[in-house]
Amino acid sequence: MEWGTFLGPRHLARLDLGTVKASGAFARVVELDEGLAYLQVSEDPAEDLTEGFEGKLVAARAVLAPVLMDMSGGGVGVECGHCPRSSLNS
Repeated sequence: MEWGTFLGPRHLARLDLGTVKASGAFARVVELDEGLAYLQVSEDPAEDLTEGFEGKLVAARAVLAPVLMDMSGGGVGVECGHCPRSSLNS
């Protein structure tokens, strides 16, 4: 998750946009179309260079936890829901 990101139908099936908005973790939550939304952590992309930005990312990641992949290595072999199962074994 970076400064801004798009969510597709499979993300939105697992997240409620009302809950995302109410969390206060994002400066912008825009429903673009049915099954497509845009989230922005702050109004200014230059803010990602400031000290306080990491705290904003932590809050945003907490809200998006149901759809984020575990990239720590502990989740190797776990289906993300987007990749065919066969691609995880190669």
